[in-house]
Amino acid sequence: MKNPVYVGKQPKSGDHDYDPEWDYRLSSFRQEEALAVVGFLDLFWRDTGLTDPTVYAVTGLGRSIAKYVAGTASQPVIVVSVTKVRSLAKRHGLTSVLETTLAHEMGHAYLEANGVDPEDHNESLVEDAGAALLRSFDTKVFIGVLRHHRGMQ
Repeated sequence: MKNPVYVGKQPKSGDHDYDPEWDYRLSSFRQEEALAVVGFLDLFWRDTGLTDPTVYAVTGLGRSIAKYVAGTASQPVIVVSVTKVRSLAKRHGLTSVLETTLAHEMGHAYLEANGVDPEDHNESLVEDAGAALLRSFDTKVFIGVLRHHRGMQ
C-alpha cells in the first residue's frame, strides 16, 4: 500500500478550493502515522460539530509542527510536518505528538468556524483547550475552554 499524502475527506470537496501544494511541499504519512491521525479524528473531531478535515503530510513548515490553514473552516485543512513529528516521536511517542498537535489545530478550526478571525486567535487558550481535551477525553470540555475566547459567537 502506498503511503498517503493526506488523511480525511477527499481534498477539494469542501466550500473552498485551497490546495496545500500552493504553499507547501507535500510528503507522505507512514502507515502508523496515518492510523494515528485517523484514530484522533474518530475519537474527537466528529464530536465537535466541525466538518471532517483533510490532514496533509508536508515538509518545510519552518519551526512549526503543524498548521491549520485559515479560511478553510468549511472543510478544515491541516498540514503536518512529518519531519518534525518523526523527530518528536522519538522522545514523546507518535500518538502523543500527533494527538497534541491535532488537538491544538482543531482549536483553531473550531474558533474560525465560530466566527473568530484567525488573526485574533489566542494561542494560549487554544493550547489550553487541546490539553484539556487530551486530559478529559471530552469534547465538551474542549469547547467549554474555547468559548472563553473573546469574539466567540
